[in-house]
Amino acid sequence: MRPVNLGFRGYSSHFVISIVIRSIQFLWTIIALATAAASDANFPNERIQFSLAVSVISFAYLVFTVTPLYRYAVPLSVIICESILTLLWLVAFAVVADFWASVSCSFGSGHFWGFSYSSNGCTSGKANIAFAFLAWITFILSLVLSIIFTVIPSVKSGTQGLFTKNISIGSIFPVTNFAVSEDANLEAGLPVEREESDQKELPEPTTESGYNEEPPHISTTDVATPPVSEPVVGSDTAPLHEAKVLKE
Repeated sequence: MRPVNLGFRGYSSHFVISIVIRSIQFLWTIIALATAAASDANFPNERIQFSLAVSVISFAYLVFTVTPLYRYAVPLSVIICESILTLLWLVAFAVVADFWASVSCSFGSGHFWGFSYSSNGCTSGKANIAFAFLAWITFILSLVLSIIFTVIPSVKSGTQGLFTKNISIGSIFPVTNFAVSEDANLEAGLPVEREESDQKELPEPTTESGYNEEPPHISTTDVATPPVSEPVVGSDTAPLHEAKVLKE
């Protein structure tokens, strides 16, 4: 897949997709974190605390992917982190759903085994199930894209690419030039924007600049021919001239 211009001031499709996916993951992670914290405050239990821990880890990882720290990432580290977080969200969704899915939230509030509980913890726990599921789905998406566009090309270029190939912002795609080339725009059927310097045409050369000046034409008549010298009377050649005349 060659990155093409989607109309976002020359940014490539890879850049836009990375930002959109990470933004959605941020949203689900923050909501899952809030619901898990509210549930744990009103009805503390180990399962909702596990979901809370996964939310915190995911939030820290997402901050890493969209800050300058992403430059330290390599394909191997990205695929490991994406795989672990995808698995953690699956487990968090499963354990929270197993605990809260069949519970009715009409029990009010009270104390149980030294813990205070209320129905607010139940409703927050049920909400956490949904957002843990949504976070799991988006991390599956980023994992699949990382494998297709980053890990597989790195392996094809040699296993060393897993440790050396650079990752672009978002830590999903490899480094590409986000300023899309004119060829990519033309392939996508989009207008090509050229810089002002490219639009200026060179001035036509004039004779004053010397570009089109032709070499001067020299005719044979302009070439001076040496004059034929007449014999000088009294010189050494005079007798020869006189002898020639007498012979004729």
